[in-house]
Amino acid sequence: MQALSYVLAFLLEIAMIIAYGYSGYQIISGHSALRWLTAIALPLIIIIVWSLFLSPKADYRLAMPWLLIAKIAIFTGGALLLAVTNRTNLAASLAIVSAIHLALATYWKQV
Repeated sequence: MQALSYVLAFLLEIAMIIAYGYSGYQIISGHSALRWLTAIALPLIIIIVWSLFLSPKADYRLAMPWLLIAKIAIFTGGALLLAVTNRTNLAASLAIVSAIHLALATYWKQV
C-alpha cells in the first residue's frame, strides 16, 4: 500500500501542474499571447519551486513541518484555481485526494 502512495504522489503532482496551466490560461481574458504566457509560466514556477524545495532529492529541501505546509499550500492553490475557473468537481477531487494522500504520506513518513 505504501508503494502505491508514491505512484499516487506522482499522479497528483502531474494533476496539480496541469491545474495550474489550465487555470492560468482560463483566468486571463483577452490577448491570446498573454493567456499562453500565463498557462506556461504558472506551472513552470510550480515545477521550479517543487524541484528546489519539495522533491525528495531537492537541493534545498524544506524540513518538516514547513515541507508539509508548502505542499498543502501548493495543492490548495491548484484546487482553488480550478474552482475559480468553474471546474468545481475537479477542484474538489484534487483537494480531497491530495489531502488524503498527504495525511497518509505523513503518517507513513513519506513526505
